[in-house]
Amino acid sequence: MEIYGVDMAKAKFDVCFSRNGKLIYKTITNNFPAIFKFLGSLSKDAAVVLEHTGSYGQKLIHSCLVMDIPVAVLSGYYVRNAFKNIKTKNDKVDSLIIREYALRFTDRLRWEKKVSVVFEELSRLLSIRQKTMKYIQTLENEMEARNQYPSSSIFACTYCKDEIKNAKKKVKLIEREMKNCIKSCSELNRYFKILDSIVGFGLMSITMLLVKTRGFTRLCNAKQMAAFAGVAPYQNQSGTVNKKSRTSKQCDQDLKTQFFMSASVASQHDPKMRYYKHVKKLEGKHHFVIMTNIANKMLRIAYALIRDNKEYQIGHAVKDPRLRDAV
Repeated sequence: MEIYGVDMAKAKFDVCFSRNGKLIYKTITNNFPAIFKFLGSLSKDAAVVLEHTGSYGQKLIHSCLVMDIPVAVLSGYYVRNAFKNIKTKNDKVDSLIIREYALRFTDRLRWEKKVSVVFEELSRLLSIRQKTMKYIQTLENEMEARNQYPSSSIFACTYCKDEIKNAKKKVKLIEREMKNCIKSCSELNRYFKILDSIVGFGLMSITMLLVKTRGFTRLCNAKQMAAFAGVAPYQNQSGTVNKKSRTSKQCDQDLKTQFFMSASVASQHDPKMRYYKHVKKLEGKHHFVIMTNIANKMLRIAYALIRDNKEYQIGHAVKDPRLRDAV
């Protein structure tokens, strides 16, 4: 397999590859005609590896998938930490580093797959809703801050109120469209009904779970998802020093926030989770530790229900496996 390391930018991208034992560097314009011309010149065993840069690499990834060329996206965090000793920083060196990382850790590469139109649409709607909610929060904070002043602008207050009102209407339209997208796919609709039966999971929690897992085709078990969402505690021990376990900050913060909100709702309205919260409080556990544990429990429940194709039942008692086997 011939690895092509790519350092992406908005207007262009730099490519590093080897030919006859010699490293070659190229600069390609980041548009479809130039990308298809470049990909058409690659060998049959070529594979493209690029660093995640948001939307800049979407044209290249889409073109590779259309032409059936393997393409993988790397996290910049791991690439930087693997080559800390390299002092030079430019696009040419970055493409070389990405290629070297891909050659050394080929087994860690996650090859991209074609995504259905439904997931792309859900992902965009989710992103727009999150940005709209942040805009609403910004305006509400501005109004709250203005209330502390002895005098305020009538026009500014009226403007903020109107903007908040219109933004909330748009959020409802976005949520309606998200539900329509989920209903348009029978499999996603089935997943939605199962997850919606879990106390604490709402539209946003379910949509984020479906989008991040691509319909449970990646992050295929609860442990992986808990680590990705930052609700899995990690041991912190060395020699005789044994510190408290902590969750990692290297996670999807939006997903973590959403799961904490779901855990908070479940701890109030689900009898099992409410009892668990009460017991842990009596044990002296911190509130955030309890919420992390509840979020972890909810993920394990969600994955088990998806696996068994069953809906959640409040008050369901699990039989002792020893008694079940004896019968």
